[in-house]
Amino acid sequence: MKKSFTPFRAVCYAGSPHCFLLFFSLLLSVISIAQRQVTGKVTGMAGEAMAGVSIQVRGTAGGATTDTAGNYSISVPSDTSVLVFSFVGFSTQEVTVGAQTVVNISLSAAASELNTVVVVGYGTQRKRDLTGSISSVNGDEVARLPNTNPIASLQGKVAGLTVANSGVAGASPVVRIRGINSTNTANPVYVVDGILQDNIDYLNPADIESIDVLKDPSSIAIYGLRAANGVIAVTLKKAARGRTIVNLQTSVGVQRVQDRIKVVDAAGFRRLYDAQLRNLNAAPFDYTNYTGNTNWQDLVLRDAVINNNNLSISSSGEKTTTHLSIGYTHQDGVLRNNNFKRYLARFSQDVRITPNIRVGGDINGTHIINNPASVNVTNALWAAPIVPVQADENTYYAMPSFQRAQVGNPIAALNRSDRTAINKGYRLIGTLFAEIKFARSFTWKSTIYGDFSYNTSRDYSPLPFSFINLGEGAAQTTTTFDNTVRTSASQSQSESRRFQQDHTLSFDKRVGNGHSFNAVAGFTTLYNNSSFINGTRRDTSVNIPNNPDYWYINIVNQNNPGNFGGGGGESALAGAFGRVSYNYKGRYLLNATIRTDGSSKFAPGRRWDQSGSIGLGWVVSDEDFFSDVKGFDFLKLRGAWGLTNNSNGIPDNLYRPGINNASSAKGIELSLGWNDAFNRDFNYGVSVNFSHNKNIVNAIGDNLNFQIVRGPNLTQTGRSIGYFYGYRQIGVYQSTADLNKQPAFSNSLPGDIAYEDVNGDGVISAADRTYLGTPFPPYTFGGTINLSYKGFDFMLEGQGNAGNMIYTQRRTSNFAVLNYETNRLDAWTGPGTSNVEPILDNTRGNNFLFSSYFLEPGDYFRIRNLQIGYNFSNALLSNIGITKARIYLNGQNIKSWSQVTGYSPEPLIGSILQGGADNGAYPVPATYSVGLNVTF
Repeated sequence: MKKSFTPFRAVCYAGSPHCFLLFFSLLLSVISIAQRQVTGKVTGMAGEAMAGVSIQVRGTAGGATTDTAGNYSISVPSDTSVLVFSFVGFSTQEVTVGAQTVVNISLSAAASELNTVVVVGYGTQRKRDLTGSISSVNGDEVARLPNTNPIASLQGKVAGLTVANSGVAGASPVVRIRGINSTNTANPVYVVDGILQDNIDYLNPADIESIDVLKDPSSIAIYGLRAANGVIAVTLKKAARGRTIVNLQTSVGVQRVQDRIKVVDAAGFRRLYDAQLRNLNAAPFDYTNYTGNTNWQDLVLRDAVINNNNLSISSSGEKTTTHLSIGYTHQDGVLRNNNFKRYLARFSQDVRITPNIRVGGDINGTHIINNPASVNVTNALWAAPIVPVQADENTYYAMPSFQRAQVGNPIAALNRSDRTAINKGYRLIGTLFAEIKFARSFTWKSTIYGDFSYNTSRDYSPLPFSFINLGEGAAQTTTTFDNTVRTSASQSQSESRRFQQDHTLSFDKRVGNGHSFNAVAGFTTLYNNSSFINGTRRDTSVNIPNNPDYWYINIVNQNNPGNFGGGGGESALAGAFGRVSYNYKGRYLLNATIRTDGSSKFAPGRRWDQSGSIGLGWVVSDEDFFSDVKGFDFLKLRGAWGLTNNSNGIPDNLYRPGINNASSAKGIELSLGWNDAFNRDFNYGVSVNFSHNKNIVNAIGDNLNFQIVRGPNLTQTGRSIGYFYGYRQIGVYQSTADLNKQPAFSNSLPGDIAYEDVNGDGVISAADRTYLGTPFPPYTFGGTINLSYKGFDFMLEGQGNAGNMIYTQRRTSNFAVLNYETNRLDAWTGPGTSNVEPILDNTRGNNFLFSSYFLEPGDYFRIRNLQIGYNFSNALLSNIGITKARIYLNGQNIKSWSQVTGYSPEPLIGSILQGGADNGAYPVPATYSVGLNVTF
């Protein structure tokens, strides 16, 4: 049996319920049809018998498998029945039965799935014909994971793609393709069935047929200005011709924060605070009234439920294909009060009017209800554990006097804001197209698209609770209520409208002996318009009731003070493009693209911009001289060059004639896959990927020496974007003698952080600040193991990154009078006690300076998904009208290996110029779920 081997690639870069019930009943009806038997044998390319091959009668529940000798027998309803032969690692084949009673077939290895069609700009190509860098993920790999956003399922699957998930309920992940390529924004553009989008939050993961990631300039240049950070092309499911399918997918799970940030308990706090007071020569604190030992993290975090449900119906006749899907998602956040609900619906239809004329459309609707996290988990890290929580339902204990100005009672803040925000979003997206084929080789296609969204929010600020201020020592405790705080109501709404039209003419022709030509030319226009208004009123006389019916600013006394605002913007883009592809016998490949764009975001005189690319490929394995080379089924050499520019991140109303930023990127990507079978029952597959990306700023504006400083992050020419810039710690000054022997600040004392004298001038000054690392991981990697034995299947996915640093900004609180993380238990107390942790003293400003002390390696490896499933046998299912059924258990983010001390090791890459800061970010939880997938 021939093995299927994916060679490594190395690259230097969205009706009526009565109608539904009727349809469903008809679908499950049993119809008596005359049957007849077809037998046969399945062999491999070398003539060997193939056991365990699946044979299905397309469009029915009928099925069979071959025995150890490769023989099978199956009932078919008519001469027009189509048998579908499939086996892991081999190309699926379909055969119309006709009058045959014996159908023998030979399966060939699906070598690297090279004939798979992937999305390229305004068209498709076979994988083997590509000259650019494109990676593909099958929609089944997306739908089988319990994620609310389909992009989250790509984590660790694609070389060069970084996906950083947020634990916030309903939040979208941050996505980067080949690192950071712009100081404005690094978000890729999404192309959904040819339509450019900023996000795909509205998509039902179960509706996705495939996702293609276009990474290099030669692949993305045809999309122009918006595609500078890469393209993620999504192909949605369409009905399979001649079939009607109903699919139900549902999963439910629990999310849990497995690793807490390590802060000291009450005993540890008393020990460290006492030491700090001694270092300050201050009087000791009397803890008599402070008898609490509160774990604030455990109180603000919770185990949270996540539930996904999707139902789809697809049907295809001779001329019409229809797809309908609905979905519902509910996710509670692991931080109390945070929850998210989403309702999805999609309807698409494709009608072939004549053999050469096709029209169709697609409409997606989304409704979101989101209650955001009202407080930051940081308060739970800062609050002193010596304070008890509350005396009764409406009375809470205040923090001690020494930290009352910095942090409040975390549970009081949570309960005060419980269910006081209502955020709703509505989005409707529609597409219409017409396609005409003429003169054999030509196809004209026109598409129009509209995207409308409307978002509203209402927030209520209730009266505060009463607080008990515990006195120090024998001092009397007091209960206080802030009479100056009044109730208030806030409202906001925003609207956005987007219209796009694309018109393309394509040509596809084979000439002579092996010459293949494909060309496409077209033009596109895009218009965006958005607006927003917001307002807040505070009642100074009569309190606003804690009832959502009253959370409107026009209900509040109109004479009371308020704050109001609003704004908006619009932009337009027009572009023309073309691509020419040529190959000779599939062996010598050429792809060239060109595009010109005009954007209203650019200043007059600089409105138009050009991009282009050229790619060459040589399939060496098709050459005669390569026929005797062993170990390769397929080998292709390719090279490509492309030029792209960027309008992303530029506001609609910005006017700056001199915008001229530039950056460059280089790196390497590797992917390796292997699929095989031990025997007819036991199949396996392994895949790994690795990437290294390095991005350099070439110019910022017209000034080669210009710098952008954002806190501890610096961006300048010749370096990576937003790198960490500060002092490098080399230890802790142990004594006065130490201070005399090595460079120091003039006011440094024993117990202070010792910094490196980078410039060698004998003193420590601002001139000694230096490069300390990048917040963006230059190395990313991932891997997947798939196993199947009879009806059981197993999947293990791992991913990680290396080479980045994380700024533990939350640890700056260790130098204030807040709670301490456990690393401060090792603080310097005298010569030889610590060469890492400085003295406990919140007055020594030199220790607060940004330095490598606050950085930790961001390297990690995580078990992203572990899934075990069972596929019920066709013999069992066919008796109850079900084609396929699978049940599974999935664990996500169940184990990580890293030195990161925060909630999650995933890189904090949301901010371009000031990335990598961990201030107690929202935890990314582990999720344990059970799911069911049924097809009728």
